[in-house]
Amino acid sequence: AAALVDDGDVISLEYGKSLPATKRRTGAVDVFGSGGISGTHDEALCDQPGVIVGRKGTAGAVHWSRRPFFPIDTTFYVVPRAAGVSQIFSYFLLRTLRLDEMNNDSAVPGLNRNEAHSSKIRVPSDERLVAFSNTATGLFDLVASTEDENESLAATRDALLPQLMSGNLQVKEAEKVLEDAGV
Repeated sequence: AAALVDDGDVISLEYGKSLPATKRRTGAVDVFGSGGISGTHDEALCDQPGVIVGRKGTAGAVHWSRRPFFPIDTTFYVVPRAAGVSQIFSYFLLRTLRLDEMNNDSAVPGLNRNEAHSSKIRVPSDERLVAFSNTATGLFDLVASTEDENESLAATRDALLPQLMSGNLQVKEAEKVLEDAGV
């Protein structure tokens, strides 16, 4: 049986931090604004995969980061508060709440944290939460693995193609390079 509770009892929307583009240091950490990834940085504010929600601008937009990330001050990031509630469950939960319809600012679209926290939601039993999270985590891991492989293949293509086009590398040599790399 599902329990009907306030969203704020299940997850907390925490404020992102200021990180102007001029202060960012190029790195492997994705920087999220309300519209999604807006650059990179060398330091994460959140040290694990998680959920980002647009607070200003693209208010109510829900984004997933598959690795540590830095949410800037136009966003909220999710901290689960209830036992058994995972980041993945939070992602799907927030996508159902129509947060983009909670715009409370006429000049710049904005999401009111207190209003979002007061949304009534149904929370499944602990067993169902765990089962859902385990299944979804496996699927998200598969997607992440595929994305990593695509990035690796794109990097290999980008390295080999100019050499092939210029004639500095022959097709047989490129095949050997790929074979040695296990591609």
